[in-house]
Amino acid sequence: MRRFLLPFLFLTIFSNSLSAQAGRINKWAVAFTPTAAVLFFLPGWAIQPGVECRLGERLSLLTDLTMVAFQKKDSSVTNRKYFRIKPELRWNFEKRNRWLGNYIGLQLSYAYRKWNDLSGGSYFVDRFDDSSITYTSATITSPVLTSSIQMGTILNLGEHFSVDLFWGMGTRTIFTNYPDVQNPGKVYEVRPTCMMIPIAFPPAYRIDRTITRFHMNTGLRFYYYF
Repeated sequence: MRRFLLPFLFLTIFSNSLSAQAGRINKWAVAFTPTAAVLFFLPGWAIQPGVECRLGERLSLLTDLTMVAFQKKDSSVTNRKYFRIKPELRWNFEKRNRWLGNYIGLQLSYAYRKWNDLSGGSYFVDRFDDSSITYTSATITSPVLTSSIQMGTILNLGEHFSVDLFWGMGTRTIFTNYPDVQNPGKVYEVRPTCMMIPIAFPPAYRIDRTITRFHMNTGLRFYYYF
């Protein structure tokens, strides 16, 4: 994501000098968002198509689906499952807002994640402390629910095409569970600290409970209007 940050900022600043059209009157649009699912348990690529429907003159609903298109084979991880749905309710401004862009919206997303770890590992129970549970193999479920306020700038490329440069922030809640653990054992770990504050935190899937963290997203989306 970092390598896309500078081009994204450049396009955002450049778009400030463009005059956006006063909202699309087209009722339907299809969308495509470049994305990747290069994850710890699911190395590979994903596709994210979407559909936007106009509910009124200013109100619209966008729904994206993320599905895995290619998975890299890994004998240490089996039964890998991933699917995400992302609805977003938008209020489209009549004229482009200097700070918010062409719209402001409320986005929710739910990602289902499940896999079997056959290589062994460890996880923390309830909280990030000095002890963890080790295992030789385990089934891990770690779905993610996010909610965020979204804003974006739409660059019109023609009568039917446009590009949406979006950004948002909110919360991310991860519901991790280890329902099937083989050969569990307890070990004590030494963590580097600074004034009693942990310097590094483990990935959310290594904590066997529900946790909430800060969420931020940026990217671009391509539209075709009917």
